[in-house]
Amino acid sequence: MAACATAVNASAEYRAAGADWVHGAVTLLIRALPDRVEPEPLAIWLDLDRGACRDARLALAAAAPPAAFVLAAEYAEWKRILRREMTPAAGLLTGRLAVTGSLAVLLRHARSANALVGAIAGVPTRFPDD
Repeated sequence: MAACATAVNASAEYRAAGADWVHGAVTLLIRALPDRVEPEPLAIWLDLDRGACRDARLALAAAAPPAAFVLAAEYAEWKRILRREMTPAAGLLTGRLAVTGSLAVLLRHARSANALVGAIAGVPTRFPDD
């Protein structure tokens, strides 16, 4: 997870787009991972503030720190988002990505979300079903 935080903090695009994000931590909840014995979703917890990622953690959903926003989707949808085949806003508007927290706030920060995904997508990733 350190690589994710480093990539986000190295992104000038995210730093500019997320400069007015003061709404707290965000959890990305990943459901239905392929070949996983545990039925519990995984959570990527990101402590975001004013264009910076102060901390990033990976945990089982029940053990994740609290977050102001939780974005939940099936593994396949997160894979599409990270491959930039779908934007987070499109996922929210089509119901493929569910939100706990204010949808209006998230949609106002769509540019920031896209920059965040762009930064994280730059981290070398091996998907278990590839």
